[in-house]
Amino acid sequence: MMSPTSTSNTINHGNPNIDVTLLRGLEPAMTVEEQEQLTAMLTSGDPNELARAAQIFHGIGTLLKEQGVVHVNQRSPEQQTQIRDSFQLTYRPKERLGFNNREERVAHEKKENERDQKSRAAALPLPVRMPRYEAIEAFDPDEGRQVEKKKLLGVVPTSLPGTGPTRTLKPSLNFVDDSWDGTLEAAFTKLTVQNQKPENKGQVVAKVISPLLLRRDSSGTMVQVQHEFKSSPGFDEIVSVAPEGYQTKLIHNATGSTPSDVTDSGVLLGEPRVLIARTHYDAAKLGLQRGDVVTHVNGQEFIGNTQDLHLLLKALNADSEVSRFELVVNAEPCVAQALKLRALASEL
Repeated sequence: MMSPTSTSNTINHGNPNIDVTLLRGLEPAMTVEEQEQLTAMLTSGDPNELARAAQIFHGIGTLLKEQGVVHVNQRSPEQQTQIRDSFQLTYRPKERLGFNNREERVAHEKKENERDQKSRAAALPLPVRMPRYEAIEAFDPDEGRQVEKKKLLGVVPTSLPGTGPTRTLKPSLNFVDDSWDGTLEAAFTKLTVQNQKPENKGQVVAKVISPLLLRRDSSGTMVQVQHEFKSSPGFDEIVSVAPEGYQTKLIHNATGSTPSDVTDSGVLLGEPRVLIARTHYDAAKLGLQRGDVVTHVNGQEFIGNTQDLHLLLKALNADSEVSRFELVVNAEPCVAQALKLRALASEL
């Protein structure tokens, strides 16, 4: 026969706030705090608390059966949020009118939430560029990568791996210089990089073809860089929170001063920035786009021109311990400020 002490330990595993006999064998998939909360709900004497607990059990059971989450450490961030939100639900003594079951109510709430999100997105749109993170195979931006040429006889290579001639692949990314004038408006200005059109060939570098700027990218190819401000009532509402609207200056560079404006002659004044001019191979497959602004490399903020970026990427490529590097685009000061103002505007 078990002693009272051993029985108590079986129920709560030494934690007086947990009764494992109530947890349906799901405790490995829950945190200690969640086990304590469920125990409190199930022993509260309140029917609404029992309803809450039942819904939580359902959610955790779904993770176990449909998504294979057998331990709390296996939860994804989305699953973690889902469980956390379920603990924050409040059940009222009376069911909402108009719905005969939970499925109908949930479906209705989902439609309402989607409608609210679309309405909010239309009223307060996101900046024209949003931050993106990717991990890319290291490459030499000036020379590309050396790969072996395969001599084929039918479908059988005639050369042994590592013994045949090589060919040079294009760099995964080509870049072009640009500049930021330091204003909030840049977050709402679309950047387009495209090949030089035949009718524009022969134009000098950086001459304005309103509103196009003609420049050479890092491969030596002439490209057109277009800055196109995207006006909308939603953008107007966001920037109205800023003291000087779209022309609000943002301090960013190392000197602590704001960058100078870009002149009408197309001379690259202000704070330099680097745009992606072309994508190849894995970089293209990852979804990086022409016109994306390079802002961080391997977790470090990048401020400079294409020459500075080339030196950095060449050093990474020469490091035998580096096979891939982390790249973040569009995490710009103007975008960060625009998102902050957007949140403020949504509260007004």
